[in-house]
Amino acid sequence: MLIEDDGIVISFREFQESFLLVKCLLAKHGVVAGLMRRRAFNAHIGNFVNVKWKARLQQQLGTYTFDVYFDATCHLYLNPLKTALIASAIDMVSLILQEHEPHPCIYIVLKKLINSMSFENRADFLQIYLEFEKQLLSSAGFGLDLGRCAVTGAVDNLAYISPRSGRAVTKDVGSKYSNVLIPMPKPPSKLEDFLEWFEVLGAFLKQLFSFFNTEIPHSRRSLNFILSELCK
Repeated sequence: MLIEDDGIVISFREFQESFLLVKCLLAKHGVVAGLMRRRAFNAHIGNFVNVKWKARLQQQLGTYTFDVYFDATCHLYLNPLKTALIASAIDMVSLILQEHEPHPCIYIVLKKLINSMSFENRADFLQIYLEFEKQLLSSAGFGLDLGRCAVTGAVDNLAYISPRSGRAVTKDVGSKYSNVLIPMPKPPSKLEDFLEWFEVLGAFLKQLFSFFNTEIPHSRRSLNFILSELCK
C-alpha cells in the first residue's frame, strides 16, 4: 500500500538503533505513523512535508520518506506564546485523533494556525487558535453551537452557554439558571478576552478528554497561566 499526501509532522521518537518512529497528520489520511532512518530525518515538529508512506497492509507499521517544503521553526520557537500554542495544538491532535481516520478540517485549521504564526506582522494567530480548538471539539462530537439561542432561535443578546450541550441561550432565557450556565465571552480583541475564551473552551476540552479517559495535556493547561501572566 502506498500513500502520497501532504502532512504536518506532529511527533517523532527513537525506535531501535537506526530508526525514528514518526507521526504526521496527513491532509487526506489523518494521523499516520511510520519508520524513518535517523540519517534521512531532517524535520521538526510543525514542519509541512510531502510524504510517501509504504506498507503491505494499512494496519501495518509502514515506512516514511518525505521532503520538507515549509519550516516555521525559527518563528514558532522564538516566541514563548507561539511555542505554547503550537505545543498545545499538536499534543491534543496526537492524543485525540485515531490513526488512519481522515480529519481534513483539523488538518486545514492546524496548517492555517502554523502559517499565521510564521509571520511577525500577523496578529490573528490567537483567533485562529480558537478556531482550531472549536474544530477539534466539533470533529470529536463535542461541537459548540454559539450562533443562536437553543430555546428561542434568537441570534441577539446571547449571554450564556450550556455546559452540557455547548449551545448558547439568550440573557432572558438563561438568567434564572445563571448559576449553572457559562457566561458567553465577548468577541475577542485583547488578551483578557482571549483568556476568557481559553477558559470556556478548556471546560469543554476537559469533557472531551474525560471521554477518552485521559487528561488535558499539560501544554494546554499551561496556556491559561501564560495568557494571565501576559495580561498583567
